[in-house]
Amino acid sequence: MSETKVHFGWPAELLERMEDLLGEEFRDYRESLSEEGWQALRFNMQKTGGREEIIEALRTAVIPGSSEKVPWEKNAWYYDRPDTPGKSVWHDIGLYYIQEPSAMIPVPQMGIRPGERVLDLCAAPGGKTAQIAQRLQGKGLLVSNEPYPDRAAVLSQNMERLGIRNTVVTNEMPGRLLAHFGSFFDRILADAPCSGEGMMRRHPEVRAEWNPGINTMCAARQQEILACAAGMLKPGGTIVYSTCTFAPEENERTIAQFLKLHPDFTLGEMEIPGGSPGIGSADFPLERTVRIWPHRTRGEGHFIALLKKACSAEVEQEDKRNRKKDRRKTPDRESYKLLCASWEALFDTEKMPVPERDSLVCFGDNIWLPPEGTGSPDGLKIKRCGLEIASVKKGRISFSHALAMAVSADEVRNTYAMSAEEVLKWMNGETIPHTGQKGYVLMTASGFPAGFGTCDGRQIKNHYPKGLRKRYDPSFRLL
Repeated sequence: MSETKVHFGWPAELLERMEDLLGEEFRDYRESLSEEGWQALRFNMQKTGGREEIIEALRTAVIPGSSEKVPWEKNAWYYDRPDTPGKSVWHDIGLYYIQEPSAMIPVPQMGIRPGERVLDLCAAPGGKTAQIAQRLQGKGLLVSNEPYPDRAAVLSQNMERLGIRNTVVTNEMPGRLLAHFGSFFDRILADAPCSGEGMMRRHPEVRAEWNPGINTMCAARQQEILACAAGMLKPGGTIVYSTCTFAPEENERTIAQFLKLHPDFTLGEMEIPGGSPGIGSADFPLERTVRIWPHRTRGEGHFIALLKKACSAEVEQEDKRNRKKDRRKTPDRESYKLLCASWEALFDTEKMPVPERDSLVCFGDNIWLPPEGTGSPDGLKIKRCGLEIASVKKGRISFSHALAMAVSADEVRNTYAMSAEEVLKWMNGETIPHTGQKGYVLMTASGFPAGFGTCDGRQIKNHYPKGLRKRYDPSFRLL
């Protein structure tokens, strides 16, 4: 960084390149750098059911200053800087996800259909994975990968908070996933690590780390990621490649190089509100790619390319998992018997049938319900294998917080509707006086699950995870 010239807090070399790219528009771009970035959130359709009255009540409660929808994502809204939706109870029980507006663009371009196999290759912190899960509607398989362990842990926590059932969170490098899966996925999102030039307005630390060689370094890594993605995609499948940088080396040139090396891929066309054509070339129709400029739209800088793999008349590449012996461990008979008894006591089994024993997998004391089609997890570092159901210790079943966040109140026999005052106590780890039925209780706030407790006939013991407990604004009100 010591050799990088800085002009008004921005790398001079970067500004010179931006002026070459934008020409007469450079002045508008430069002026946009002094503006505050746009903020948005997207409501969780899996929990709210898309009910307009619920979304409107939530919007009024958490972002009262909002008035405009994000044009490229349904049920997403811009909000004003004074609003603080991340500090709300409703955020922590998973009713919405806070996400930079332009970051919501790539997933709608994937054309996802329920029941498909989808891979989010560089997924943390989880906003795009949550978008994908919403489009799968609980059907199919979503593998959400993050190579860095700390970020993979955050990704897993967000899947739990949002109540997503059919996601396997892995912590692997792309090459390891390729070796495990082979040609397996219908659609892949490669939201590649990049130099982050499009996010410098929001994140000044990215400015400080920028140097003239970073684009070349990132482009090399992006080529490796795309090559692995191509190998994991079924014929006829789709890759959406995205970055949050302006550098042609990481955007159009990366795509051009990929197309040269992979002649079975072509560029698809996209229509994105506020988007601008990519920088064309003589060899490939790169104007089909899309750039998002912060001076043209209400969002940060992004780049998106839609890559389609040709259908093949030949036999598809073998799903490498078919050669692997399924070594997953299922619950032993006694543990499964305990689970069934506890499940039938807690759930309406017509709406929430007891999972078949062979559909479950154990990691240590914990029992998980993987998405259908997951196959053997053997050989992969897995942070989340679908839905965590329970743990078995000393002959006792303890239902997980993840299960509480993934169910709806009408699936549970024993629920407790908390008052606003009780919600604040509950989220801070306090017990709730109650003389009701003994056993597990699903605690709800305005009908939305907030965790499990156990009633002993006098009070409800709090099972809300200690690491999540906090104090909230005492002015909190139910919807």
